[in-house]
Amino acid sequence: MSRTSIRNVGIAALAASSGVGLLGMSGAAAALAPAHKTSPVSPSVVLVGETKAELLSTAKSTATSTATSSTHHKRRTPRQLGRDMAKARGWGAGQFRCLDSLWTNESGWRVHAHNGSGAYGIPQALPGPKMATAGANWRNSAKTQIRWGLRYIKNRHRTPCLAWHYWRSHGWY
Repeated sequence: MSRTSIRNVGIAALAASSGVGLLGMSGAAAALAPAHKTSPVSPSVVLVGETKAELLSTAKSTATSTATSSTHHKRRTPRQLGRDMAKARGWGAGQFRCLDSLWTNESGWRVHAHNGSGAYGIPQALPGPKMATAGANWRNSAKTQIRWGLRYIKNRHRTPCLAWHYWRSHGWY
């Protein structure tokens, strides 16, 4: 058995006894690892004389770094992005509720939403190409469309709630 195999068997045994699960091993190490708790193990070579604490520390840090990296890259929905961008402008939860109502009615928060009059995107800019002032990727970028829409609301209505109030009386904003 190679040093890496011995190390992996040791890590798997220690991990199993302390509740840390591992995945990505082969042979005897894989047989010892609990199937319901999984995290990959990096295949580095370590001397056979490692202590139990060193092996357990390696197992826990590998499990932690894998869990962190898998959740770190989750994409935000346009609605979540809109909430964050409105908050960055100083508009709180109440203003976001108005913005959410407005853009849910206008586009359903869909980047490629369009209507027969030529309005396009999340904020239903008319015409759509005017959103190019916020970025060249206006056709496909929720962030660019939201940036443009928040500027439009600020310049025309001052706040999302005033824009929503206007929309309810006129059917457009």
